[in-house]
Amino acid sequence: MKFVETHLTKQHLFHTPHRWFLAFLISPLHAAEMHYKNKYHLTFRHAKKLFVFDILLVGIIIFLSISSYAWYTYDPTVRNLVFVSITSPQDRVESGEYTSHTITAQNNSDVTLTNPVMTLRLPKGFVTDKVESELGAYTGEHTLTFPNIHPGGVVSFTIFGWFYDVPDTHNSIGAVFSYTQLGREQQEIVARESHTILRGSTLTTDITVSESILGFGKSPFQIVLTNTGEQPLKDISLPLPKDTSFRMDGAETKTGTLIGDVWSITELAPKETAELSGTITSKLTQTIPIYTLSLTPEIGVNGTRIQQKTVEKNIKVAHPQATITSLWENQVTTALPGTTKTLI
Repeated sequence: MKFVETHLTKQHLFHTPHRWFLAFLISPLHAAEMHYKNKYHLTFRHAKKLFVFDILLVGIIIFLSISSYAWYTYDPTVRNLVFVSITSPQDRVESGEYTSHTITAQNNSDVTLTNPVMTLRLPKGFVTDKVESELGAYTGEHTLTFPNIHPGGVVSFTIFGWFYDVPDTHNSIGAVFSYTQLGREQQEIVARESHTILRGSTLTTDITVSESILGFGKSPFQIVLTNTGEQPLKDISLPLPKDTSFRMDGAETKTGTLIGDVWSITELAPKETAELSGTITSKLTQTIPIYTLSLTPEIGVNGTRIQQKTVEKNIKVAHPQATITSLWENQVTTALPGTTKTLI
């Protein structure tokens, strides 16, 4: 380029710096033109035409790349502008406790959402009591339908019930919100999950046993199950240890039945307790200084067996030993005929 050759000089740098700076900016184009001229041994005129043609090809490639990226990344949905949340007023929940969860959907887009439907995914141990909503219609199977949601509109509902699950493990409650944009036919879905850890259980287990037992011997025990909640617990079972070296024999109870190694209770009313007592028969070797007794009750909810909080009891195991030693009095080593010696 003649402009670059004329103005990219020291003289123009001091006298017309703006032209020098412009020539500096377009100098890569001038260098590319010179590259074509020298490499292909063409005249400057032909090199310039070839350079323009290649620049045009590069521009087309860039345009197609940008267009393809925009085409594949274009999202006509408004999922990013529809917010679904799950909240609960209780920070700490026990298994078997009465709880509530509020599910809210908010339309922050500029289009109307039609045919909105909210479906809940609840744990198998959740027993629904009721569902409350000002706008939604409960259709059963944990599904609600709502009227059209206009831009800025909010819909919500609250589900109440008893939450049963394995304590101290992650439990999730999910919500799936489906809708279609006004004037469109494609259904869109927004899903959210809320994680909860149940701390403890309304079914408590207490073990009464001696702090120390004999490695080979017998010792009494007592197990007490208590329903601390406000709802009856049904289909309770408590498996006893099956270890042949640690047996709970001769167990008796006034509540439920004991079949084999399983204590079963049909129903335990609120604030009611059940007791099981018997004798521990231990046959523990000297390599066991402490025996850990572990009991995990189970309850039946919605046709599913759900384990409750495990209770452990560390029992010291005593292994008494007797050793007999003897010495001759005065440490004598021989005895003459007719003499008497004493062994102590």
